[in-house]
Amino acid sequence: MEKTIVPRFRGTMRECLAHYAATLPAANGKGKREVFRSLAEFTNSSVLTAYRWAKGGQSLVGLRLIKTRYFLERLGYIVIELENLPPMVRGVGRLIAHNLFTVEEACRELSFPRPDHFVRLLRGGRKSSPKRMTKIQEIVKAYQPLLDEKGKDFSELYALTTSP
Repeated sequence: MEKTIVPRFRGTMRECLAHYAATLPAANGKGKREVFRSLAEFTNSSVLTAYRWAKGGQSLVGLRLIKTRYFLERLGYIVIELENLPPMVRGVGRLIAHNLFTVEEACRELSFPRPDHFVRLLRGGRKSSPKRMTKIQEIVKAYQPLLDEKGKDFSELYALTTSP
């Protein structure tokens, strides 16, 4: 069995997530939710919750929404919501999604009064000042080598397993 990255697919996060769910190998009986374990692990959620997101039965919010977007991106999806973000915001979002930088650290470093303000920036619902964008750029540059390392491990941990 070999690990592969999903072919390029462009759409909203919801469309990409539905495509991802459709590409997962079929599982029989009670184990059918287990195919969502990779998404659950990456987003620090339960398998049942990841299954409900993928099947449209439960909405994604907050940090788990952010992490899901970047999970799909790493699998080769072109997530429209990420495309619409400034490159530096995408960069810091990747750091957050891969647990290299926390929301609390970002709030402290970037002088956000509350975590939800920063998460709104990552979702694309808020613009940032040039001063903050400069600081974000410095953070992303400093953490880029760690992110590159995480990227090397991503395929091994989360890519789909296929038969040769």
